Amino acid sequence: MELLWLAQTHYIVSRQLCTSVCILNGLASSFLGIDTTILRINDVRGRREKTQVVFHFVRMFRQEMKRGLSSFGKGCQFELLPSPSPIQAVIVPGNSSCISICKDLREVGRFDVYPIRSPTVPKGKERIRIILHAHNKEERFTHWSKHCCPHLKDL
Repeated sequence: MELLWLAQTHYIVSRQLCTSVCILNGLASSFLGIDTTILRINDVRGRREKTQVVFHFVRMFRQEMKRGLSSFGKGCQFELLPSPSPIQAVIVPGNSSCISICKDLREVGRFDVYPIRSPTVPKGKERIRIILHAHNKEERFTHWSKHCCPHLKDL
């Protein structure tokens, strides 16, 4: 009889211990899941805001460049390619012209620009690739057009 009582008591104690451990672990994983979900929601909101900022910068950049390139008149050989993405391009015909303007813009304005030259693109359609980021500042785009357009005029 004592053995049966001992077995039942041990079972009850073990069951209570297991139940409390399961409940605590279950809650912990639930709280962790909730916390992770909140972090993901905030991350999505942050990404959405950054995306909106980047596309605002795309519109600003395009306006500034169109304004700067329009000062060249109708016979202008430089062209801002149509692109709604954060990767923008300005056609600068000639490999050497494309390379020199990229070099000058990197030195003078610390701009992150890259020459895209023939044979990658057709001859006469060489271009400068400009990548816009959410961490850029608005003043950067007026600064860009002030530096870029005079360099284009010098070519």
